[in-house]
Amino acid sequence: MLGTLFFAVLMTLSCNSWAKTLSVETERQTVEFGDIINLYVTADFQSTASQLNLDKLKDQFEVLGSQRSNNIQIVNGDFQSSTRWLIQLLPKQVGELMIPPFSLGNVSSESYKITVLPLQKSLQSGDLKPYFLEATVTEPEPYVQAQVIYTLRFLYQGRYISGNIRPPEFGDAQVELLKDGAVFNKQLQGKSYTVHEWVYALYPQSSGQLSISSPAFNGRIQLNGRLKQVSEKAESLTLNVLPEAESFKQQAHNAWMPAQKVTLSQEWNLPQQAVHVGDSLTQTVTLSVDGLMANQLPDLDLPAQADFKVYADQPVSQQNKLQNGIQSIKQFKRAIIPTKAGTLSIPQQTLYWWDTQNNRLQSSVIEGKTLKVLPATPSPSGDQSDQAPLQAHDLKAVTPSIIPNTDKGVPNSLWMFLSGFLAVLWLFTSVLWYRAQKQLKTLKLQNTRQVDKTQPQNEQAWSDLETLCALPTNQLYPAVLAWLKQTHQIEHLADLPDEDLKKAIQQLEASLFHEGEFTETQQEDLCVKLKAFSKIDRPAENVSKLKPLYSH
Repeated sequence: MLGTLFFAVLMTLSCNSWAKTLSVETERQTVEFGDIINLYVTADFQSTASQLNLDKLKDQFEVLGSQRSNNIQIVNGDFQSSTRWLIQLLPKQVGELMIPPFSLGNVSSESYKITVLPLQKSLQSGDLKPYFLEATVTEPEPYVQAQVIYTLRFLYQGRYISGNIRPPEFGDAQVELLKDGAVFNKQLQGKSYTVHEWVYALYPQSSGQLSISSPAFNGRIQLNGRLKQVSEKAESLTLNVLPEAESFKQQAHNAWMPAQKVTLSQEWNLPQQAVHVGDSLTQTVTLSVDGLMANQLPDLDLPAQADFKVYADQPVSQQNKLQNGIQSIKQFKRAIIPTKAGTLSIPQQTLYWWDTQNNRLQSSVIEGKTLKVLPATPSPSGDQSDQAPLQAHDLKAVTPSIIPNTDKGVPNSLWMFLSGFLAVLWLFTSVLWYRAQKQLKTLKLQNTRQVDKTQPQNEQAWSDLETLCALPTNQLYPAVLAWLKQTHQIEHLADLPDEDLKKAIQQLEASLFHEGEFTETQQEDLCVKLKAFSKIDRPAENVSKLKPLYSH
């Protein structure tokens, strides 16, 4: 009974210790003056309070109404409950407004920022129709390839029945749809309108005039109790697209890149201990850009240098749709292989871009890195054939000794049986050792006879290549380099005259350093090229390659 009570108290304490949260969100954080904001306040627990304290909101917002809902779910035996409030707000002023924290008991939400833009001048005065279609752009004179936000809205009073929109044609521009018919409410000159909104991000591809055709809406609404057929058109727009900025051409070293924000970051995956020649140092560079599509982002190549090689993966890109446009992310992953001991200096990289918000040249930098590189560690040999054969005195050393046990509980017959068994085992081991020694002498004699046989040098090389080509991939690469050095006096791969063979060896090298795959087909192709190269007749080393000074 005490155990049950303790378990119940423990469960109560653990439930109370769960982190309760109170979150705030809206459908849009950037609105126009007159837009009605739907504010959602969510508690991930059941609240007994029927209403939140909304008095702090009244300084900057007009509270149009609120409602509360409870939600209970049981998923796989897990009980989940929440409480949600929907509050409709109308901003009282233009600028950055702050929704203060809400509190329920000991739980509070974070502050929440709302940006309120001025209302268009065309909507501030004059007689507004009960329904109309309007189109706007964020920048009438953008730079070539820079982002422009095109917004199309159908505003109406009454009740929407049916309709369809004919979107504009954007000419020579890349286009991405950001919003497709989002619906919200708006107050204009004291009247309530419903707004259907379409938002596009477009990127002009050439400088000069870019014409955007006139969109149209056709449908029906119910206005003042009557069904009304609606046919509306918005004005066509023309953008004056500017060419690449001259100051960017003069100072930047990379392709034209107009953006709102650029962030560069890098991560390194290095050996836990010291860095040696041949180790793989993985660098991951992430490029994040606001205001450009993923296919507009440049590549960030790091060229190989005398003291390191670079093996790069294919870049990975992703594209996110935000309220104010496109955010693109491109990730570059590459393996850097030190080729000589000493100080390894990986240079910094600078990416230049044009700040479209401040109209000036900017740069983002990937910082360089300096590492101390030690000579390559010798690989342990897994071949046991080079080991000395086991001698008789070694067998004696490993033969288990028999130590008499003075425990009276063990009968003497058992000790006698164990002693006899171990003696037989030792005798059997000695016989096996003797037979192994005899076979080893026979094999040595056969090998000596084979070596004594006269055979051409090319045939011997062919036999060596057959053995070499049977090696696993991780042993094949150093073996090929050693074979080239011993049989053809080729110290460096760059001195290899056969380009096809050189490419095949470089593929093997890349698969090892960059953890790639070297297929059986590639290995067979490499072996074919090695055999062909070994059959090529070459001039003797002592033959002079100099032309005679005097011709007879």
